[in-house]
Amino acid sequence: MSDKTPSRANVCTEVVAHDLCIGCGLCAGVCPNEHLRVAFNAFGEYVAFENPNECAASCDLCLRVCPFSPTSKDEDVLGKKCFEDVPGMSHASETGYYLRTVLGYSAADGHRANGASGGLLTWTLETLLARGLVDRVACVSPVREADRAMKFTMCSTAEEVRAASRSAYYPVEISEMIRTMLSRPGRYVITVLPCFAKAIRQAMEAVPRLRERVAFVLGLACGGGKSKFYAEYICAMGGGDAHRLDRVTFRIKDPERPASDHGTRCVSAAGTPEEHACTVFGSEGPSLAWTHLYFTPIACSFCDDGFAELADGTFMDAWRPGFMEDPGGHSIVILRNQTLSDLFRDGMASGALAMRDVDIAEAIASQPSMLHFKRTLIRERIRLAAEMGQRVPPKRPHRFAPRVRHLEKAVVRARWDTCRQSRKQWVEADKDLARFRRAMAPCAARVERAMQISKAVYQPQAIPGALWRRLRNLVKR
Repeated sequence: MSDKTPSRANVCTEVVAHDLCIGCGLCAGVCPNEHLRVAFNAFGEYVAFENPNECAASCDLCLRVCPFSPTSKDEDVLGKKCFEDVPGMSHASETGYYLRTVLGYSAADGHRANGASGGLLTWTLETLLARGLVDRVACVSPVREADRAMKFTMCSTAEEVRAASRSAYYPVEISEMIRTMLSRPGRYVITVLPCFAKAIRQAMEAVPRLRERVAFVLGLACGGGKSKFYAEYICAMGGGDAHRLDRVTFRIKDPERPASDHGTRCVSAAGTPEEHACTVFGSEGPSLAWTHLYFTPIACSFCDDGFAELADGTFMDAWRPGFMEDPGGHSIVILRNQTLSDLFRDGMASGALAMRDVDIAEAIASQPSMLHFKRTLIRERIRLAAEMGQRVPPKRPHRFAPRVRHLEKAVVRARWDTCRQSRKQWVEADKDLARFRRAMAPCAARVERAMQISKAVYQPQAIPGALWRRLRNLVKR
């Protein structure tokens, strides 16, 4: 935050000060006095900062749109307003409302090969533009700027949309796009993570002009975000210079690997004699960092929406037997909007989409780890937060699993530490991979030990016999 003491409550005093800002940028985008801006903090995370100009008198707009504000509405309340009256709508506690669920991939040339999974989001955005249902698409694109490698951009052609395909495990903020939507008439579609979708829905309630101009909110299933340190870490793993990361491309597909083992391509010191390009696949280290919660914003510990319940359509990988082995990738889409449902019906009939309808249970079963993290283990994280005096935003305990098993509590506590230590140690190690790994080794060892013991007890069939006996002896100690 700024050095100036704020005169009144806002997101900086009520959210950022409690380490709960996810850096979405909605607050800065709608702030009437431009009192707020979003920038990187010392840990490579976007957070809100205060500008010198004063807050508008009697304004609480930033707190009304913030997804982690202490006054924020929950997804049940917001979802009911958005979707309950749509004919044919159903509801599941895990996914929120749903009209239709489909599984497959885009048959259009280039969509699947260049998309994150089945290329369905690219097809949807292109089709919305082609049919004149929207004028512009706000989505994440790679950029080459001094302090960032990804940002939200506004696309108006299929070529621009294709250039922005693939997932981005990198922080972005949306304040500039929101200001554009407010100042430039048109119909917009925006692709976001669950917390951003919540912020946008709350902003649409509070700002009529935004409600008129946002035609569709499309969401991505999410198990947690990452700071920009995650991309730097992968760059260093591939032998690049983490201080000079210029370009990063996620979700690189290899025909010799399953879809789940996707790669990240990094280019550092581009255009210089020291230029270095590398591609690092998940099984080569990044997957372990993800499991250990390295470089995960604190706010992600307290999110219970993994299926983007407030999006008109939610896109996710089909992590199901028979599909996740396919290097090309398959997608599952939960549709909550009749226009989108009709769009997919026409695409399937014309052969543009190689898809079939599935039960909502397929979507739920495709994301077991994410659901366990967000709907079971969250209970223990909330308990730990209370123990440490950490503020927790309003949540939906009635949607949580009834309890956390004893040995899994040790996993939660160990990952709680790696989450917090990784952001500090990367800075203290000056982005040197070897120094960072040495500093993190004790935390990482505790996570691995806790996870192996928990797996040995709760999933013994997945553990080789000799290893199971050793782990069982550790439990007895």
